[in-house]
Amino acid sequence: ECHRHLAVDRRLHRFEHRLMRIRRLACCLWMPIDPIDECNGSTEAHHPTGAGMALKSDDSQAFPLCMKHHREFHDAKGAFASWDKAERKSWQALMALRYAEA
Repeated sequence: ECHRHLAVDRRLHRFEHRLMRIRRLACCLWMPIDPIDECNGSTEAHHPTGAGMALKSDDSQAFPLCMKHHREFHDAKGAFASWDKAERKSWQALMALRYAEA
């Protein structure tokens, strides 16, 4: 049991540097041509959803979203209001690939 927690802690520690780099980037929805949907808040590392039972995906798939867009994504509102589940999943996969080297 103790060794199991140690392995999880090591995995999380290994990706913390990547998450810090992601949080320093601009929101991936930031678009200066659309002031109606401006970013708001600090950048957070979004983990793609869909792993089931509220499990986060691996840290290596995280990408940057500002606080506003991160909340809107999870609530399916704002910029994401008209997206269905398949569109949201496809977009997350695309962003994970785009920011894979971050």
